[in-house]
Amino acid sequence: MNGTVYPTRGRVRFEGTDLAQLERYELRALRALTGYVPQDHALVPTLRVSQNVVTGKLGQRGFWAALRSILWTGSEDLERAHALLERVGIPEKLFQRTDQLSGGQQQRVAIARALFQEPRALLADEPVASVDPTRARDLLGLLLEIAAERGLTLVVSLHDLALARELFPRTAGLRAGVLHFDRPTDEIGEDEFTELYRLEDNGVDG
Repeated sequence: MNGTVYPTRGRVRFEGTDLAQLERYELRALRALTGYVPQDHALVPTLRVSQNVVTGKLGQRGFWAALRSILWTGSEDLERAHALLERVGIPEKLFQRTDQLSGGQQQRVAIARALFQEPRALLADEPVASVDPTRARDLLGLLLEIAAERGLTLVVSLHDLALARELFPRTAGLRAGVLHFDRPTDEIGEDEFTELYRLEDNGVDG
């Protein structure tokens, strides 16, 4: 298993499978079933929205099939892309250039792309960093609704403590790579949240 990075401690399991025991091709197949919504959207700005959405299947298609689906998007892929864009609230943007969209609209395209992948789990890294508080709450609510509808495991990285406490039933607190707590949100005390965000005294003023 050349190139595999092993955990120094503990185990990472997905649906009961220890990831450190998988061969490289098995890891690729597993990654293709894990949707990801990055903080910076990672969209191709000069492509149409439809083309960006169908890139969600790149990991599950051969090179030429993937390239063809982007350059000459078939009717079936277009219908699926349109349905997903309708679900995230921007179906009218299907053929628009992605760089003409607002930050919030681009974030919705990134969500649609991840869903086009038909994942079993969905990871979102600061998915509302580029939108205002009202739109942030709406987008997170949308992610939670879609996860419930599709039976997806949803893991969201957030620095907005208020939104995490308001919307998510379970919260894990990480600080400097150490897990401080991981349990139902309403069971976590205020002192634990305060400690998680406490600045270390490094002897430097300001």
